Amino acid sequence: MTTKLKVEDFLSFIKESRSKATYKEYKAGITKFSEYFGKTPNEILEMRRQDWISGDLHQKRRFGREIEKFHKWLLDQGYAINSARTLCLGLRQLFRYFEMPMTYVSKEISRTVPTTKDYIPTIAQLRKMFTVADTLRDKLFVSMGKDLGWRVGDFVKIRKDMLPSLDQDTPIRFELITEKEDVIAKSFLSNETVELLKQYLPTLSSKNPYLFPSNREKWIDSETVNRTLRKLAKKAKIHIPKHKRLRFHAFRKRFLTECANLHIDVNTAKILVGKTLKKAC
Repeated sequence: MTTKLKVEDFLSFIKESRSKATYKEYKAGITKFSEYFGKTPNEILEMRRQDWISGDLHQKRRFGREIEKFHKWLLDQGYAINSARTLCLGLRQLFRYFEMPMTYVSKEISRTVPTTKDYIPTIAQLRKMFTVADTLRDKLFVSMGKDLGWRVGDFVKIRKDMLPSLDQDTPIRFELITEKEDVIAKSFLSNETVELLKQYLPTLSSKNPYLFPSNREKWIDSETVNRTLRKLAKKAKIHIPKHKRLRFHAFRKRFLTECANLHIDVNTAKILVGKTLKKAC
C-alpha cells in the first residue's frame, strides 16, 4: 500500500528545522503556485508522484516546464527577479524533500540580482550600536555578527558545543559548514567577541544547547535578531532611509566590502564567510 504524500509533512519539517522566514517563503511559494496552477498543493504533489513513476521522460519533466511558465508569469505580474526566484524555491524544495527533484529547469529560475534595499552600517555606526546595547546577548549580535559575516540562519543555530576553546590567542578560528551552500566558512573570532563570550556563556541555562536560545529548547528566531538590530540602530540615532531596511545580512555585506577595501582576494573573502567559489572552466 502506497503511503500518501502530504505537503503538510514537508512544511512541518521546515518549520522545525529551518528559520521562520524560510518556512514562510516556502509556504508562500507553494500557495502561489497552487493558485496559478489551479490545483491544491497535495493534488500537485500527487501529480508529481505519478509523473515520477511513469517511466515517461517527457511526463517526468512536466513540472520543470510548469515552473518555468510560473516564473515567467510572476515576472509578468510585476514581481522582482529575486522574489520570483524565492517563490519558485518552495515547490522545488517540496519535490526534493520527497526525493522527486526537478533536475531539468532553466538557469533563469535561479537567477538573482544584487538588492539595493539593504542598509549597510559603517564601522563607526556598528560601534555606536555596540555601545548602546544593554545586554551581553545584544552586544554579541553586533560583535560576533561583524566577525563572522554569516547568514542569520547559520548564526542563530550556533550551539555552545560548536564553539572553539576560548583560551587560545585571538583571533580564534571558528569553522562551520553553512546550511544554504553546504560549504565551510573558515571564520575567526576577535578578542572583543571572545571576552564577551566568556562573560555570556555562564549566564545560559544548561537545558538549552544553543548559544542564542529561545524560550523553548530551540534557537532564537532570526526576526528577533533583526528587530534587535533595528532597535539598536534607533537607539544609536542612526538614520535609515525610508526605502532601506536593516537586517543581519548587513554584517555579511559589510564584511565583504571591508575585504574589498583591504584588497583581500575575493576567493579568500568568500572562504571566510562561507560563500561558494566559482569553479574554474
